[in-house]
Amino acid sequence: MPDACDPCPIDVTDDSDGDGVCDSEDECDGDDTVDTDGDGTADDCDPCPLDDPDDVDGDGVCDSDDACPGFDDSVDSDGDGQPDGCDPCPADNPDDADGDGVCDGIDVCPGGDDLVDGDTDGTPDFCDECPADPLDLCNSGPGACQAGSVEISTAPSGDMMLCDHPSNAVCEQDLETLCDVGWHLCTMDEYNSYNDLWTQPVTTSERALGVIFCRGATSAAGHFTVPDASSSITTLGQDEVFNCYYGSSRSSCPASYGCNENQAQALCCRDNPTCGNGVVDSPLEQCDDGNTSDADDCLNVCAWRVPTAHSFSGTNCN
Repeated sequence: MPDACDPCPIDVTDDSDGDGVCDSEDECDGDDTVDTDGDGTADDCDPCPLDDPDDVDGDGVCDSDDACPGFDDSVDSDGDGQPDGCDPCPADNPDDADGDGVCDGIDVCPGGDDLVDGDTDGTPDFCDECPADPLDLCNSGPGACQAGSVEISTAPSGDMMLCDHPSNAVCEQDLETLCDVGWHLCTMDEYNSYNDLWTQPVTTSERALGVIFCRGATSAAGHFTVPDASSSITTLGQDEVFNCYYGSSRSSCPASYGCNENQAQALCCRDNPTCGNGVVDSPLEQCDDGNTSDADDCLNVCAWRVPTAHSFSGTNCN
């Protein structure tokens, strides 16, 4: 065919794929005129004919088929069908069998909810032998009131109890003698940690008394008292604020009024096994000086002897 009449004068076969483009100018061994995604590459030669751009994250998977945009779909360490880049638990298959939002590989309590820890002891309730007891001493046996006193009530945690002498024959400064061996008058931190679900009523006529502190400016002493002077709580299941309300006496801060409120009851707590280890263990301790001496600044119940010297304040603490 003479060149003047040849649509493709330099091509013997002119347009072998019949797309209207001469072979010498043909970009694709197919129909150059069909470019669905408009990216300049004909569909027959476009690895991703529906995508412009084709593969943004460069993982070899077309964007319209990409399971994990922005990451490599071919990397799936746990073989669960979800690329690591979009897998909340890339090392676990299944990811989170108990549905608590914690990957199985780091799940503290398989089968239970790691996020539910009622006593805040670090062990989820489902796997906690004593879910209401941060010391996990619920199976250690109950305490027994001493010195002729009687048990009024024991907290559901098993770590706190209320003892009362029926004839009110024990001075408030000696109330700890009503507590069992291995028990002591409670601190505020212990009371607020152990009192969950305790329905025992409490009144202003028979207050529950805890540890004896040395008051600051007066150089006298006062008990942690439930209820406090301005408190409206009616049961021992309600938390109390820090205070040194009811007057008392102790050897390091003696006073003359340690025996004028004999109707009060002893609020006794089980000894904390971590007190004295030199580490302040929250939520039960204010201090821990590595010993169990009751004669130094940090009492043997791991509370400050003079609270106001350590930024604690409350009713009658000065």
